[in-house]
Amino acid sequence: MRAYAASIENTASVRTNKEFLKFYLDDKPMLNLENPLVSLAVNQKTLDIVNSYMSMFSKFYYFTLNKTMPVGNGAEAVQSQQWHRDPEDTKLVKIFVYLNDVDERAGPFTYVQGSHKEGPLGNLFPPVPPRGSLPPADEIRKTVPQEKIRTCTGKAGTIIFCDTRGIHRGGYATLHERLMLTLCYASYASLWPFRCIYPENFKEIARTKNFSPAQQYALDNFYRVGRKRVRSIY
Repeated sequence: MRAYAASIENTASVRTNKEFLKFYLDDKPMLNLENPLVSLAVNQKTLDIVNSYMSMFSKFYYFTLNKTMPVGNGAEAVQSQQWHRDPEDTKLVKIFVYLNDVDERAGPFTYVQGSHKEGPLGNLFPPVPPRGSLPPADEIRKTVPQEKIRTCTGKAGTIIFCDTRGIHRGGYATLHERLMLTLCYASYASLWPFRCIYPENFKEIARTKNFSPAQQYALDNFYRVGRKRVRSIY
């Protein structure tokens, strides 16, 4: 994955109002099954962990590879650097893979343990659909015990499985860059749009992979066309 990232680094650029992020992939990346990022996303062991937490087969709907740029000490935290809850589903899984060493000065992913829907802090600063929740940092300091805040530093290759419906933040890098892959999963009930592009020969390639039912389900996404759901593959 690091070799793949290095091979496309010259295309990385700031493409959204998150000026601290360089995107290596398009807004709607190609779902190429030979891509090592996609291979990890649909790996059976990966899906076993995701689906075990979800208590159902889950849909893989997006992946992105980003470099977080240092903003220096004293910069205001903005966007996903702030505490927030994601809006995609009532229960979801995102996987974060560090492709370089991430210390406290590289914007590590940080999570309030027990703040997912079924946790003891699940009702704290509840999300408002279709948006999530953006609790102020001073309110988090007042209401969340310090021991419940988990800062996920780690070496290159560290993998984090997380329900980001819970309260979290990341990407506030003060000194070092952070190169990170994000893989996203939700239930069929989620109305969050599928954000990948299928190659023209995807169906034929997928059939050669001898995918399990869980893998087929993860890839058999639906996308919204007006008010209808249209089956994509299989």
